[in-house]
Amino acid sequence: MADIHLVFKSVSSVLLKREVGEMDELQDYLTKYTVPMKVAKSESGKDIYYTAPYQKDARFISFGNTNPTPKINMNDIRDIDGIISACSETIAYSGNKVLGNCQHIEESENITDSSTVYRSSEILRCEYIAYSSLFRDSKYLFGCCHGGDNEFCIRCDGINQSQRCFESSVLFHCFDTYYSNNCKNCHDVFFCFDQQQKSYMIGNNELAKDRYLELKGQLLEQITDELIRKKTVPSLVDFFIDGFRVVG
Repeated sequence: MADIHLVFKSVSSVLLKREVGEMDELQDYLTKYTVPMKVAKSESGKDIYYTAPYQKDARFISFGNTNPTPKINMNDIRDIDGIISACSETIAYSGNKVLGNCQHIEESENITDSSTVYRSSEILRCEYIAYSSLFRDSKYLFGCCHGGDNEFCIRCDGINQSQRCFESSVLFHCFDTYYSNNCKNCHDVFFCFDQQQKSYMIGNNELAKDRYLELKGQLLEQITDELIRKKTVPSLVDFFIDGFRVVG
């Protein structure tokens, strides 16, 4: 799926002003806080991708390749234990579920009416999504979890109607937002929390536009350098954990 790799480079350039490397090199970073994608072998030897907490010894079949479920022997239907035992021998779980009008879906589960989706789950009416879960009506998302109507985001959680966001969570109708949480109707904010209808802010401090853009450029340069060098950068969760350690 070459397209998704090229799109990741474009999105990282939009958000961080330059490319940060190959998408798969950042897999551990992108998937750290998303719904884990699991893989098992079907009875035919095919890889089955799923996210549900099925038991370890569960049997799997690929979605769409099911055979008629065999009848339970009437001799087993004498008590609950017998029924459970008989069912466990005949029931298999399915993965790789792709529904509706979909194209170019790889290693994903529960995808509906979407195109170019990689290693993601619970995706509805989306395009160019990788390492993400629980999204609808969105495009160009990488390492994101939960939301709708978003574009050009990397490592965000709980976002809606937002664009060009990085390492942020709980956003509504926000644009060009970095390392921020619980913001509504904001744009051009960096390290901001609990803000509404604000712009050109860093650390909840309002700045002149030119000063904001200057500092933003410096911060993005540092973030990009670290991503290229270490294949990861701190997240909001990391900041909170470190803060608790200092206080404790």
